[in-house]
This record gives sequence, C-alpha cells and structure tokens, in this order.
Amino acid sequence: MAFCCFVQPRSGLFFTVRSQIMKSLSIYNKCAKINISTKGIWGGNMKTGKRKNTAIKWIIGILAAAAAAVLIFILSIFAIDPMFHYHAPLKFLSYPLVNERYQNNGIVRHFDYDSVITGTSMTENFKTSEAQKLFGSDFIKVAFSGGGYTEIGDNLKAAYDSGHEIKYVIWGLDYDKMIYGKNYRYTEKGDFPDYLYNDSSLDDIKYFFDPVVVKLAGSVVKSTVTGRAATSFDVYENWSAGYEYGRDEVIKSCELNASASKMQQLTDADRAVVTENLNENVISIVKAHPETTFYFFYPPYSIAHWGMEINNGQLDRTLGAENLITKELLKYDNVRLYSFRGNSELICNLDNYKDAKHYGEWVNSQMLQWMKNDEYRITEENLAEYEKNADDLIKSYDYDQLFK
Repeated sequence: MAFCCFVQPRSGLFFTVRSQIMKSLSIYNKCAKINISTKGIWGGNMKTGKRKNTAIKWIIGILAAAAAAVLIFILSIFAIDPMFHYHAPLKFLSYPLVNERYQNNGIVRHFDYDSVITGTSMTENFKTSEAQKLFGSDFIKVAFSGGGYTEIGDNLKAAYDSGHEIKYVIWGLDYDKMIYGKNYRYTEKGDFPDYLYNDSSLDDIKYFFDPVVVKLAGSVVKSTVTGRAATSFDVYENWSAGYEYGRDEVIKSCELNASASKMQQLTDADRAVVTENLNENVISIVKAHPETTFYFFYPPYSIAHWGMEINNGQLDRTLGAENLITKELLKYDNVRLYSFRGNSELICNLDNYKDAKHYGEWVNSQMLQWMKNDEYRITEENLAEYEKNADDLIKSYDYDQLFK
C-alpha cells in the first residue's frame, strides 16, 4: 500500500470498507473457535454438528474473501486513478488522455500548471508546447467537444477552486453556443459524469465501478507495460491529422434550404438568454480573477458556414449576439478579445477546413501567434470598423459560385 503515503482519500470510503472487512474476519475467527454441537439438544451426533460448523465457516470465509477482493479492486482503481479524481498521475505509470468529460476535472484540480487553454473542438488542435514558448507559461489544454459555456466555465471555476494561480486563459467562444441557455450541456457523447464534478463524496463509490473508469485503468496498465508514453497535451484529443480538407469536404457538410429563409433578428428574449449565459459562465469568472489575463477569441468558421447562416435566416441574429457579447467583454481590463472572421485569406480558403466550421491545427498555431502579437484584437475604438469590414466580407461573398 505504498501509495497511501502520498495521496489522501477524498472521503472515508476506504476506512468504512476496511472496517467491514475486519468485522467479517473477526466473525470468522470467533466461529472457528466455537465447538458447535447439537448432541443432547436434538439427539444428533458430533458429525452433524461438525458439518454444520464447517458449512458456516465456509460461507463466512467466502464472504470475507469476496469482500477482500472488492477492497483490493477498489484500492487498485484508487491507486491508478485514471481520471485523476483523487491525485495527480503517478510518475511510473503511462496515462492515456482520451476522455475530456471524465478527465478534464481531475486535470485542472491535480496537475501542475499556471495557464489554461479551453473551449470546444475549435480548441482541441492547439498545442500547449507552442503556447508555452510564446507566452512563457506552463499550459494545460482542457477542451470540451460540443460543449456549452456552462461546462467550460464550471471546469475553469474548479481550476481556481483547487488553488491554482492562473496567469493566462485562452478561451474560444463559439458562435453557435451564444444563444444557448446558461445550463446547456452537450449530451451526444453520453451521460455527463456529474459525480466527478460535484463536491459530494457520498456518490464517489460510482467511480470504482464505472465501466469507463475501469476500462481506462486497464489502458493505463497496458500502456505502462508496453512502454507507451503518456499522452501529451499537444496530442490530447487533437483530431487534425485524421481528416481530409478542402472544398469538397466542406461542401459535403453544408445543409441548405431550397430557398433562403426570412432573416431573423436578435430578439429581447434572445438578449436575455445571451446575457444570462455570458454573465453566469464567463463574466463571473473574469470579474472574480483580475489577476488573470483572458484571451478570448471567436473561432474563425469558414465562409461556407456564413453562407448557411444567410440561407437559414440566422446571420443577423448571430451577429447581434456577437455584438452584445463583445461590448460586455470589452468592459474589463483583464480581457483581450480577438476575431478572425474578417480575414478573407483564412476563412475563404477552404483548404483550411474539414467541414464548414472545423479548421486544421495550422490555423490554431497561427491564431496563437496573432494573439501573442495582438493582431486581430477588437477594442472599443475599432469595434465599429471591425464589424463593418467583417460583415461586408460575409454579406457580399458570391455564395452561388461557392455552392454551385
């Protein structure tokens, strides 16, 4: 049990289990000393009593062995801790990073770092090694594919609550999540493991028997035995190399109405949703941590995406939400906000994209450079100019030629 000297259980679970095992063993020992005899009571003989005594001891022994096996299993999961729920990764084990919603909370609570990259799949291709060289800080990457502002914000709050002093946060704010409710969570990748994120230790027993956890614990052992290196944050959920890029791939992902829908505007109800979502999951963190510099950016969706927004009548509504969020964020001195949708060389070059939204890792690398050099930054002084130029690019583009 060498690991017990440097990790602390999150609750009294292990002491409770150990106590039950010791009680079972104690009963077993007491029963072994009792000479159970039915002679004189039932008129039976000593052999019958011995058989009953043996059966009782056998049952108790089986139960004690089973309980001991369960305890050993639990302690093994605790020691390996593939989701970093209780402690940081052990240096002599090779941990695969493969499941964002299971592993991100443990990463922010137990890893060593002073800066964070977070967002949706639009941030998965960032390389922390590049960010470290540019910003001179020790970055982790904790993205949530398809995630709303809620789970991204909650995980960042957990990073602060764990006692980390964070210098920089690079945070992608997706357009398609702006008008979602403040409690929205992406569920297409399975049920969200709430027990890993809440403050209660009462439901931690789920951790030791969760099939996802058990399977990954086995992967840790396999990776260690086969000599496979632990996953780096450069590689963690980086999908860039697994896809084809270019116009054909992008157009295949586009869904267009036969005729354009009527253009919708941002309503007062929409504004209330956007404001509540932003305040609850973003602004609250910015205000609570003036010591941190937040590098927010709007992911540069391709021109094909904006063509779909026009086609389905959502462009003005989306740009209205962007304008509202931009004006709110610019109120804070520790915020730097960037947008690249006015860069025609980027968003109109479909060789950068695998579909209408998702760009290759070279775009992530370029965005890090731009943000470090303060290029494409939105300020109160240039907001009107930025919106005019970027909006004109989108609204004047020849979409008939693109989608023909």
